[in-house]
Amino acid sequence: MKSMSSRALEINIAEHRVDVTIDPKYHVIQDVMSGYGGLQKLLDTFLKELSHPYKNRKFIVNEARTYSLGYFYDLKTHPEGPEAVRLYVDIAVDSIENAREAEVKTDAFHNLYVLLQKSIKESGTELNRFLPVINYGFSRINKLSGQRLSLIAGSYYQLNRLAEAFLKEATPETDFQAINSLLIRYFEYTFSYWLSENDPLEWFGREISGPLPPKISALFKPISHSHISSCRMKLHEIISREDDNSPATLEKLLCLPGYGEIVG
Repeated sequence: MKSMSSRALEINIAEHRVDVTIDPKYHVIQDVMSGYGGLQKLLDTFLKELSHPYKNRKFIVNEARTYSLGYFYDLKTHPEGPEAVRLYVDIAVDSIENAREAEVKTDAFHNLYVLLQKSIKESGTELNRFLPVINYGFSRINKLSGQRLSLIAGSYYQLNRLAEAFLKEATPETDFQAINSLLIRYFEYTFSYWLSENDPLEWFGREISGPLPPKISALFKPISHSHISSCRMKLHEIISREDDNSPATLEKLLCLPGYGEIVG
């Protein structure tokens, strides 16, 4: 019986009637996975789908999760591992940008987030080899459109938590410019978004037609417009005063509340 992945590719080829060969740029993924002979047909199906002009993006995102996350040890230990990770970053970003279904976009970001997280936390002594591709991933996320950023900011996987892990594992060779730039954009979006919504503190005050008890007012303070405006002012102070390639800048940025802290 043919696998579901093989059937998916056959259906895609039949529908669009084009010959598909694996793009040479994906040979590095084949090299990393060369030790798994039993997976080669399935892997080739995945790589052919990536090379197809009319991509089944849901299939691509699901398969990319398997090969990038399930076999991260092979990526970590292979000489061409960072180059393969770079390809997986591109695959995820391409799906975020071009998939039609919101669910596929979300799943692609989850894959990307966990791949960067693994690269940061699990590379161990190989971290310096992976720092350039980790920063490449941050830069690719930062270049996404505002609409795509809104999907990412509201995700369960919060960028500020990823930045915390990056700061914790940083080495003397670490470049902080990409992550600082990404976090600045993330916080700018977060504060602007919540300030565009109704102020919960004012709304609740109107509902009860009177002054709020101090304890109730304190509960609403972290999500009030006044507090969020204060956070945005702190962000602008950091931007104006701090070096954008400094771990100290990242530390200060991480003191600000992320999207998840405000909504939670």
